[in-house]
Amino acid sequence: MRRVTSGTRTAANRSWWTPVRVAAVGLWLLLDWVVVLSSAGSFAVDTKPEIYLAPWHSAAAYLSAWQADPQLGFPSFNVGLAPVAAAVGLIQAAGVSPELSVRLLRLLLLVLGSWGAARLYAALRPADRRGVGPLVAGAVAVANPYLVVAGATQPILLPWALLPWQLLCLVRGLQAARDGARGLRAWRWPASRSPSPR
Repeated sequence: MRRVTSGTRTAANRSWWTPVRVAAVGLWLLLDWVVVLSSAGSFAVDTKPEIYLAPWHSAAAYLSAWQADPQLGFPSFNVGLAPVAAAVGLIQAAGVSPELSVRLLRLLLLVLGSWGAARLYAALRPADRRGVGPLVAGAVAVANPYLVVAGATQPILLPWALLPWQLLCLVRGLQAARDGARGLRAWRWPASRSPSPR
């Protein structure tokens, strides 16, 4: 009969539920409760209402470079809203009402921004990547006065959620250049790989 070494036993008995992960799940559930259940039943839009009332039609209209109106029309400056309208359309395709889709999109953007802030912190401080630092960075990114007040609108919330990921791509490229990669090879990670958890 083969005996299990103590190192193998400790690795096998180690639980996934560390205190940091338990705190992260608790904070996520609190964020879920605050965003989804606040003002339940009311339709409080955070951007153009047609994105939530007719998302697929809005996505097709926003892809056009020219908006029609009773006069000659005008140039479309809403091309950037086409992916947002498509995301709302996918959320509503699962049977979600327009009122709830506003809150679910907000929750997804908050989780995306928080996760990006945690990943950025871990990239800048690799020695603390398993500690409480990334959790604090993600929590502070969501629970700060600016985001609580100005993040009530989707045009502010969307760039906020994507900023940590853009900075992470910059940091990865600079780290690759520091480690000896030259030219375009230094930017291979941001250009060819989507951010994935490590």
